[in-house]
Amino acid sequence: IMASIGITSGEPNSLYSLRHFIQSHDALNQLEGSYGFRSHYGPDHGDWLTALPEDASQDETLRYYRRVVTPHISTTEGILTLDVWAHDPKVAQDTAQALLDISEAFLNRMNARALEDQVAFYRDEVSAANKALAEKRAELTNWRNSNNALDPLAQAQMIQGIISELETELSQVRA
Repeated sequence: IMASIGITSGEPNSLYSLRHFIQSHDALNQLEGSYGFRSHYGPDHGDWLTALPEDASQDETLRYYRRVVTPHISTTEGILTLDVWAHDPKVAQDTAQALLDISEAFLNRMNARALEDQVAFYRDEVSAANKALAEKRAELTNWRNSNNALDPLAQAQMIQGIISELETELSQVRA
């Protein structure tokens, strides 16, 4: 018996990261901790041919888990479908739901990390811009002090006015 769920993501690369995560030891360990994967797929559930052996190692458990939990990505629809097999439909559905919860937490952590990186980048950019602004302000202050000018625009307008007056006087003298 199989249960399927779909997980959508706006970022196609996150689906590949999620599929890789779902097939990992980490996801299996979280599933074991939150749901008790071994207890639902062990020898007491199902027949002896398809049940997870009681003495299965971590690697054997992971191989078994990968046989009963299969993620599929549809790149055209931007969805990851998770197929979960079990002897009991409720176990399949509960396993799928537990994996959905674990996957959601994984995506939230991944998105939070990306957001933190982006915020850190922009903080660095703002810090660099503030430093450049402080340097330019210091240069302007030094220029004002060395030229005895409080307002460079007013100083330029005053100089332009003097030049205009001198040009007017020159044209009068030539005439």
